[in-house]
Amino acid sequence: MSDAMAHDPKLLSVRILVVEDEPVIAADIKNTLVEAGHRVVGIGYTSDEAFALFLEHKPDVVVMDIQLADGSSGIDAARRMTSVRRIPTIFVTAFPERLLTEKRLDPTYLITKPFQPETLVAALDRVLFGEGPRNLRPAEALRIAAAGALVGVERLTPDQTSENEVGAHGHNGPPAEFALPYGEFMATVDILTRLEKAPAQPPSDVSQYLADKERLAASAAKIASWVAEKVAEGALNKVGENLADVRALIALWLMFSGNLQRVVDALVQYLG
Repeated sequence: MSDAMAHDPKLLSVRILVVEDEPVIAADIKNTLVEAGHRVVGIGYTSDEAFALFLEHKPDVVVMDIQLADGSSGIDAARRMTSVRRIPTIFVTAFPERLLTEKRLDPTYLITKPFQPETLVAALDRVLFGEGPRNLRPAEALRIAAAGALVGVERLTPDQTSENEVGAHGHNGPPAEFALPYGEFMATVDILTRLEKAPAQPPSDVSQYLADKERLAASAAKIASWVAEKVAEGALNKVGENLADVRALIALWLMFSGNLQRVVDALVQYLG
């Protein structure tokens, strides 16, 4: 297989376990994945079923709901799986805020319900970029991680009506309860843009890279803490009919935080 093919997620077929307690949604997820060229090895409806299927079929990726049948938790199921071996998990849920109270699972990706099929396929592509090819050179892995962190940033672009907040969709921005400082967000984007062009070998003076690593790690932690704080303050109860939009925004911020941490991990490898 050529390098180009090895690094093209659309040319990689993986074995996927779907964990979803609603049969209609589970069928939709399966059809989307199969149409994208992947193999669904099983569908689990509870945490115990999911874990048994995981042990039996040894999937490459898990697509997981959080609230499962019999009251069990997809987060608990994912934790049981990762205690056996590291496996990327894509959470597809109407309750992204529930991840905020849990210890970080890595690698984790997040999609909110309702979702479009192309959103799931795009998330899987990101999984394959980050988890599929194992023979990437450190510089290439860093560039891919930085590019991945920039994916979807247009949904979190600065509000066109304010230089003090970050808005969603580039229009009116998110509710005030979910606005981040403009300067901090743009500084993070500037770092990612620079790392996306990292040379094959780090220069003799790596002080800038070390500063970038510290800044991104701090930003990842701050964003996750900030969203958790807003949820704890009851911000979800203040947005009325926009609840679905805010949950989607939470998912985007959490995804961004997780992607920043992946860039930090890639930077550590790059610097040796």
